[in-house]
Amino acid sequence: MTPSIYTRLIWLVDTIYAAGRISKLEIDRQWQTSALNTDHEEEYELRTFHRHKEAIHDLFGIDIHCDRSHGHLYYLADNGTLRHPVFRSRLLSTLATAGVIDADKNLRQRVLFESVPDGYRFFTPILEAMRREIVLNVTYRLTTGEEANFLLMPYCLKECERSWYVVGRSSKQDELTVYALSRIIRLSFSHKHFKFPRAWKGERHFEGFFGVDRSADPQTITVRATGKAVQELLNRPLHPSQHMMEKTEDQAVFTYWLAPTHDFCAKLQSFGSALEVLSPGELRQRFVDDTQRQARNYGMNLHYIGEQLSLF
Repeated sequence: MTPSIYTRLIWLVDTIYAAGRISKLEIDRQWQTSALNTDHEEEYELRTFHRHKEAIHDLFGIDIHCDRSHGHLYYLADNGTLRHPVFRSRLLSTLATAGVIDADKNLRQRVLFESVPDGYRFFTPILEAMRREIVLNVTYRLTTGEEANFLLMPYCLKECERSWYVVGRSSKQDELTVYALSRIIRLSFSHKHFKFPRAWKGERHFEGFFGVDRSADPQTITVRATGKAVQELLNRPLHPSQHMMEKTEDQAVFTYWLAPTHDFCAKLQSFGSALEVLSPGELRQRFVDDTQRQARNYGMNLHYIGEQLSLF
C-alpha cells in the first residue's frame, strides 16, 4: 500500500471521527479542499470510498457504519478500538496531522514535532509478526553495550514516554520480557511460528504498573499535590487507579494502586516540590534520601527531623 493511500485512509477515519456522524455529501465537500486531494477530485468516488472502508477495517480494526434511518450518515462503530489511547490520540490525530502536513509543503516548516528515540522502523514488522504469529530473529544491544542474538515471540507493543517496547517470550528468558525497540539492531522473520495465548491481555499484564517496569509489587501510594500540580493531575491522571481523597483550595491528596518502580518514582520527582509522597513510609524515605543527596551535590546539608527537612 503506497503512503498516499495510507494517508487517505487516515484522513477518512479522522474526518468521520471528528464529525461524529457525517453524510457522504459532506465527506465529498471536505475532500475537495483537503491537501491530500492532489488530483483535485470533485468527490470521494463511491467505489473508492467503499474499498477504503474495507481497508480501514482490515488495517485498523475500525468499522464505518451507515445510519440509513437518519439521512444515511456515516459513523465509526464503537467496538472498543477508538477507546484505546493509541488509536484515539495517535492514529486519529498524530498520523492524520502528519499526513496532511506531508501533503502540504507550506506546512512542513511550521509544525514542529518533538524528537523521539529511534526504533519506529521496527514497529511495522513486529506488528506483522504479531498478526501472523511469526517468531522473530532479533539482534539486541544490551545495557552493557554488548549484542545479544535470540528468537522472540512478540506478544504486544507498548508505548511509554514517547518510546516503544515489545513484550514477548524469548529463547533467552523463561518469562515475558520487555525489549526497547530503540535497542534493536537487526530484526527479521524466522521460519518458525508460535501459538499466541488468546487469554493473555496486555493491559492486564501491566495493571498496577507505571510504564514498562514490573520489578516491584503494586501497593497503595499516597501523595500530596500543591499549586499547579493539582490541576495537572486532575487534567492528566498519571494512572487509571488515580483517586482524589481530599481537596482544598491550594492542595489535594491522591492515591494510586501502583508498584513503586523507578519509572513511577521518576515521574513523581518531575513535579519537584509541588508533590510530596505521604505513604508508604519506605517510599517516602526514599524520596527524603534522594533530596538529601541532591542537596549535598549543591554543597548543602539537610537534616531530617520528624516530618520536616531542615537546612544546617
